[in-house]
Amino acid sequence: MLVLCGSFFLSEQSLQLFFIAGQEFQCSLEKIDSSEDEHCVFRDVNLKAATSGVKFSYPAGAPKPTHVAFLSSSMKQVPSNFLNLAGAELKVLRVESCGLQSVTIGSGLEALYAKDNTIQTIIVHQSGPDGPLRTLDLSGNSLKDISNVTKCQALETLNLGGNDLGDTLELNKFKGMNNLRKLDLSNNAINYIDNTGNTNLESLEDLDLSHNNILPSDLNIQIFYPLTKLQTLRLNDNLMAQLDYNLLLSIKSLKTVYLNGNNFDCSYLERALQHLQTNNLQTPPGGPYPCKTKIMDGFCCTGPVPTKPTAPAPIDPKTTTERANVPPTPVPDSAKDGDNDAGSAPSWLWFGVGAGVAALVIAAIVGFVVWKNQQKKAATNYRVPPGNLELS
Repeated sequence: MLVLCGSFFLSEQSLQLFFIAGQEFQCSLEKIDSSEDEHCVFRDVNLKAATSGVKFSYPAGAPKPTHVAFLSSSMKQVPSNFLNLAGAELKVLRVESCGLQSVTIGSGLEALYAKDNTIQTIIVHQSGPDGPLRTLDLSGNSLKDISNVTKCQALETLNLGGNDLGDTLELNKFKGMNNLRKLDLSNNAINYIDNTGNTNLESLEDLDLSHNNILPSDLNIQIFYPLTKLQTLRLNDNLMAQLDYNLLLSIKSLKTVYLNGNNFDCSYLERALQHLQTNNLQTPPGGPYPCKTKIMDGFCCTGPVPTKPTAPAPIDPKTTTERANVPPTPVPDSAKDGDNDAGSAPSWLWFGVGAGVAALVIAAIVGFVVWKNQQKKAATNYRVPPGNLELS
């Protein structure tokens, strides 16, 4: 399209550049999401061409903001004009879902939230263990090369979930990141993970390997042994039908493991969970979980679900009341006993006891009489032995 402006002809592309060059954006001070910090928010910054003529500004009279966010915006990269304006005072930058293809980590930046873009390139102006960057969220991008990311060795939280890190991932890529406490590698189509250098990420507490394509033959639990502070291991939503689950107990610091969403047989999974729980390793199902197969106590599994012991049916209070109001069954006269009060023994039992006692007494008397008679008879028949007579 051509536009006639005075005596000049402008193409559509030239016209677009013309309007962009005249744009100016000013942020407003707001609190966003759950953050307690006030951000200077730029909205509707839509830059589809050159950005050299675009201007950015802060509210007049306000101190230079340290937290900045771009919302409802679209741009291939964070404009250099803004970076120059922000300078080293910029500590936290949020550029989520902006269509970025590259992003720059400034020398003073402490946190960058840049999820859900199409980032392939990371430009870093800080490195080593003394850099200020502590939090980096690059999830949902198109990263294949993370060599620049791992230069930021002071990082404590790193989210690389939902990228394209390749078939095989080596934990030694993160060597030297000794402050890293949480590492998210989920949803990267990883088939094989290794730790050939026995890398000890000495502060790592939470490792997320969920939503990958890990098979049991490609997972050696011993690769996690050097991670001496590891407390939470997320292995859910992979392709495992078996697991050397007993080896998990050798990771002494491990407290919780997530296993749901794999291909475990129900009986096998039940044995594994019972063994781990008996040894004080927590195995929460996570969720709620939409199982495509069977579900057992919140866990997805294949094959028949093991039967549980049938619990006794609860007593219905109404039924109990009704039974309490039923009149007692009449007792036949032949079974009645006038002296038989509630809780006392029947009369026939007392009669039997009395007869037995009488028989014992009679037997004792008879025995005594017989014994006395035998004593008298023995005394009458006594003869003095010869030689024992006294001479008068």
